[in-house]
Parts: sequence; C-alpha cells; structure tokens
Amino acid sequence: MVDRSCNGQRNSVETSKIRTVLRQELGDPGEKILDGFLEETGEKRLEFERIERFEDRLYQRTKKTYGVERAEWIIDRIKKIRLQARLRDLKEERESKVQLMNRFETLKELGNISLNLNELERAEEYYEEMHEVSRRLENEGLIVDALKNLGELYLFEGKLGEVKRKANEIIEKAEDEGKKAEGIKLAGLVAWRKGNSKEGLSYLERALKIFKEGSMIEKAANTYRDMADIYIDQEEYEKGVELYEKGAGNFDEAGMDYERVGLLQEIGMILSDRGEVERAMNYFEKMEKEADESSLINLEAWSLFHQGELHIEKGAYGDSEEKLERAVRMFEDQEDRHGEAGAKLTYGKLLTERGRSNDSEKMLKEAVGSFDELGLLDSKAEALYRLSQVQKEIGKSDTAERNLENALQIYDSLDMEDMKEKIKEKLENRPNS
Repeated sequence: MVDRSCNGQRNSVETSKIRTVLRQELGDPGEKILDGFLEETGEKRLEFERIERFEDRLYQRTKKTYGVERAEWIIDRIKKIRLQARLRDLKEERESKVQLMNRFETLKELGNISLNLNELERAEEYYEEMHEVSRRLENEGLIVDALKNLGELYLFEGKLGEVKRKANEIIEKAEDEGKKAEGIKLAGLVAWRKGNSKEGLSYLERALKIFKEGSMIEKAANTYRDMADIYIDQEEYEKGVELYEKGAGNFDEAGMDYERVGLLQEIGMILSDRGEVERAMNYFEKMEKEADESSLINLEAWSLFHQGELHIEKGAYGDSEEKLERAVRMFEDQEDRHGEAGAKLTYGKLLTERGRSNDSEKMLKEAVGSFDELGLLDSKAEALYRLSQVQKEIGKSDTAERNLENALQIYDSLDMEDMKEKIKEKLENRPNS
C-alpha cells in the first residue's frame, strides 16, 4: 500500500510547481487566481484532491480572457503535474488489475498531454509504458488502443516503418470493427506518405465506411480530412474542398468547434491560393463568426488576417486596414509571434500604399524584430526590403541603405537570386554611387 506520511510535503511541492507554471504563463494574474482559490478553501497549499477543481476554475477564467487554445495549453501543463503525481502514487501501490487499469488510463492521458505540448520523446515514453501495461493486463482492446497511440505518434514523427508495423498489429489483433478500422486508416496514411496515393485512398475509404456504419462521427470527420489532404496533394482541389466540407460538417455534429473552424481556414486558404477571392472570403467570414462564438481567439485573429489580405487584393484598403489592425492587436494579446509578425508585415505594406509612411515604418520595424526573434530569415529580409523603401521616402537614406544591404546579405545566404538582383540594381542606382 502507499505510504501517505509524506503526502503533505508532496502536495506542497506540487503547489509550488503549479505556481511556477502560472507565473510563466500569466504572470501576477495567474498567481492571484491561485491565491484566491487557496484563500477560499482555507488552505495554504493545493491539496491533491482539490487540483481538479482548481483546473476547472482556472480554465473558465483564462478562456474568457485569452481564448480556448491558450486556456487548454495552460491547463495541460497543470494537468501534467497532477497526473505525474498520480502516476508516482500508483507505482507505489501493490500491483493489481485495478492498479494496472488506473496506470493505463493515467499513462494515456499523460501521453496525450505531452503530445499536445509538443514533448514528443516524453509522449513516446508514456505510450510505450502504456503498451507494456496493456500487455500485462492481457486485454486486446487496451493493447490495440496503445498500438494506435504509438502508431499516430510515429506517423507524426515520420517513422513510417514503425507505423506500418503498428497498423498491421492492430488489423491482426482487433476484434472490434471500429478498432480494426483504426489500423486500416494508419495503413492508408503510410501508403500515401510513401507516395502511393491510390492505395492510401483505398485504405481510407474502407476505414471511412466502417466509421460511418458505426456512427463514429469524430473518426469519420478525421478520415474525411485525411482523404482531403491526399486530393489536395494531388492538386484535385475541388474534390479536396468537398471532403473538407464533409469533415467540417461531421466535426460540427460532434461538437468539435476547434477542428471545424480549422477546416474552414484550410478551405479558405486553398481557395485564396487559387485566386477565388469571393469564395475564400465567405469561408474566412464564417471562420471569424464561429471562432468568436466558440472563444477561439487565436483562430479568430487568423481569420481577420486572411480577410485583410483578401481585401487588399480587392482594393478595399479601408476594410483591409480595419481587419489587419484588429488581427495585430489580437496576435499581440495571444503572444502568437508568427501571426503577429506576418500581420505586421502585411499591415506595414498596406500603410505604405496608403501614404502613411511614418506608421508604416513603425509597423515594419516591429515585423523585422519579430521575424529576427523567430529566426525566419526570408521573411525578415522581405520586411527589411520594405522598410528600406519607406525610410528612403521619408528621407532616412543612410538607414534605408543599411537595411537594404542587410536584406541583400540574407538573400545572398539563402541563394534567392531574383531578390538579390533586384536589390543590387537599387543599390547600383543610388545617388552618388
């Protein structure tokens, strides 16, 4: 049995870890939420059984301010602390069927959370241990679940040989048709990744038929999305869009708002790339509305960014400025550096077109800084090039020339010949050259 004599000390340590996460993610407001909860419960530390209650409180508070995506990220970091403590306790208990079942579920949750947090090595460790526990339980259903999680992780990592082996094991071991379809689907994705799209689609169509017959809506939605990816890869865009729409419909039926809104974005981007501006705009407007309704603030910001770009193509500069200004502000609030940098570059270019050179210079300087921080050299070079043009217009010739030369150095290092020649021509035609 577990020795509970050190529980108070352990729980105190867990509280300090949770406080550290809150300080890192939210600063003083995060610690205030924790202190308020402790004061309300009359405790000095967050006892283990209260952590789940605190997670619910924190999620509701952060969702309202920062949106679902950021709230789930923070909660996953705290759940990880709780579940790691739970796993330590379980390993100290006498082994039994109940103890192994609890370990299996805890390992599964920890693996999923690690995957969400992009901690792939840790996720693999948890899934491997989960697989070992399922084998000790001699439960074929749990074994198949563990194989599926490992297969999906290996697919994400590009370990196609491992995925194929796991897919074959699932197909061989699974008695339940729905679980067998998971193996069929993995086999299809491996075939596609290896360059055989026809075989990949054949597997996925078989899996989709089983999911639909079993009313497994979420699994069908994910399979529609995978099939659409293959058609888009083959440049069969209309077929891809059709399947994305079916997937979005199923995600809506399953109440999976994030996945649905994400597919609306995919469709809009495909149509935008193909020059179908009005159709793309319709999807991005729908994306904005649904993201707002579901508190998906980051996706709402991206919808505004996409709309801003399309309004520029239409020559609707006033509408574009309104969308881009909101997108920049929302990306800043969300601390989404990639979105912020891209939106500032596009907004800076728009401000240049509108003759607002001083505002444009400020926005493009910030874009340069963000791209530099992210290590995105090609985008940094473009921002420097645009910045130099603005600075030349407002009389900052020396600074403009330095930025143009910096852009040239980056393009030279990236072997981007077209831009190198364009900048060299500008430098050669400068006054007093």
